Amino acid sequence: MLLIDRSTFPKRKSCGEGLFPRGVAELADLGVLPALEGFSAPVSSLRFTMDGVSAEAPVGREVRGALGVQRSRLDEALMLRAGEAGVEVRLGVEARELRRIDGRFSIDVEGVTDARMIVAADGLRSGVRARRRR
Repeated sequence: MLLIDRSTFPKRKSCGEGLFPRGVAELADLGVLPALEGFSAPVSSLRFTMDGVSAEAPVGREVRGALGVQRSRLDEALMLRAGEAGVEVRLGVEARELRRIDGRFSIDVEGVTDARMIVAADGLRSGVRARRRR
């Protein structure tokens, strides 16, 4: 397996420091949660305030709640777990072009890499999706 990211880690992203219960469950399934112990805290509710008006709502359940964790710690734990699982990680590498030929995919990442499946987790305005060839 190969994981590429055009960024390098750790990266600061304040909006990435709150994990909802579904994300916490995924991290548990991946075996990442133990690496976050001591660096995370349970989150029981969210409060939004604007123009002097606030609204608060509970998040999570007793079994699995939400979690607050510094993004750099989460990135570190994910990279550590990927390495333990045998994933090759290339940081600072941009995926430039996605092709599908005879039912197989290839992606240009400083040389073409073939794969049975490619996940382009590059956001709403996916550059890979926009440049793919059919």
